[in-house]
Amino acid sequence: MIDAIAFKSQTGTQWVHLPEKTATIYLAGLHIAGIFLWSAR
Repeated sequence: MIDAIAFKSQTGTQWVHLPEKTATIYLAGLHIAGIFLWSAR
């Protein structure tokens, strides 16, 4: 799941610097995890 986010981020926002990209992937992962946990209740 995180690999898919990383792949999409790398292909869609190549102009973003690495720290910003990492933060974006991290936040996206948190959001997806939160949605998954919320929907699994």
